[in-house]
Amino acid sequence: MVDESIETPGTGLRAALGKALLLLVSLGISLGCAELVMRVVAPPFFGNPMRAYDPDLGWTGNPDSINYRRRDYGLIRFEVNSEGFRDLPHSRDTRGLPLKRIALIGDSFSESAQVELHKTFGIQLKDLLNDDPEEYWEVQNFGVGDFGTAQELMILERFALRYKPDLVILQVFPLNDITNNSMSAAYMSSLQDTYRPYLDPDDDFQSITYLNPFTQWVRRRSVLGRYAVQLVQNRWGGWGREKIFKNDAERLAWVERRCVELGLPEGFNQPLLLMNVFAPDDEQLPMIREGWSATEQGILSIYRKVKASGARFMVLVVPHIRQVGPYWTAWSPRVPFSVEADYADRRIAELLKDEPVPVVSLLQPFRESLDVVDPYWDGHFNLETHGLVAEILDREVRRQMGKAPRTEPAVD
Repeated sequence: MVDESIETPGTGLRAALGKALLLLVSLGISLGCAELVMRVVAPPFFGNPMRAYDPDLGWTGNPDSINYRRRDYGLIRFEVNSEGFRDLPHSRDTRGLPLKRIALIGDSFSESAQVELHKTFGIQLKDLLNDDPEEYWEVQNFGVGDFGTAQELMILERFALRYKPDLVILQVFPLNDITNNSMSAAYMSSLQDTYRPYLDPDDDFQSITYLNPFTQWVRRRSVLGRYAVQLVQNRWGGWGREKIFKNDAERLAWVERRCVELGLPEGFNQPLLLMNVFAPDDEQLPMIREGWSATEQGILSIYRKVKASGARFMVLVVPHIRQVGPYWTAWSPRVPFSVEADYADRRIAELLKDEPVPVVSLLQPFRESLDVVDPYWDGHFNLETHGLVAEILDREVRRQMGKAPRTEPAVD
């Protein structure tokens, strides 16, 4: 008679393996369910209900959302379409319609969160162009706050060209746009550089890379992985070249320490770093030179793709308020390097001088209309400035697209 209470050889091992396998299966099912739930109810990007995480771009507007921004100048409705842009919905099926399309690609100046959607310069430009009942013009806004040129190149490929635009307008703000394009200037002007794609300096800015390709790989494949990485970074302050800051004040303190580490003059800080983009080539910091090289290659890459699509191309250069009026003469002598107010405009114009590409600089028109453009709202165009920019673009678009000049006065 065999005593069944006595284990035969291997029975205990098989039982242990069975339990381990059951545990792993249960864990896998639990993680899979948690992943599905998180994909549906993932928290807003950086706790901002107006933003959503994007595995390639880093972030976009929060699709199909409506939020409100309370500011000193009023309550602003901020609506986002299904593709993640602050714009109306648009149809790709336009067969047989007398329709002309303009794709506006840019950063927060194009997104225009400071004014109501129907008052943005993009919508006002559309209204100005639609003075002929025989044709209809659309202006599609693909601007997203804090975007750099690499993200704008990806927007062109992923979204804008699918609508077959007749004209692409690239809006450039040559201040934090330049630092946003420089990997060596990461976190010097933005909290969001952890998620930002860059044009790779090790590949002559011809391909896309990220500060930490491994964590980017984890984030893009799993929502749980994204938050696991964030937990690790919150504990250790970063991972590789990526850093995590609790708030912008903590980042600014890091910027000042970083300036000391780089051997920059005492008192060097974020504003001075940003204004170094207006310095002559031989006075630019290495990180700024990298940013300018990336910006130029990004603009050229965008132009080549636009040209290959059969569309036309235009660059709109937006000035900082310090470049305009008495601000420049009062401020520029206090900077510890030479600065040229029109440096960025001239450099971009020189880049495209041999191409049929208008470079529309707003610097001189803003100087001539200081009573309109000053003050900026939250560092961006005020309501009246949107109307001024729409009128400037209306004239340039008509000239480039062979459309008759507008004879009626501009609509307020």
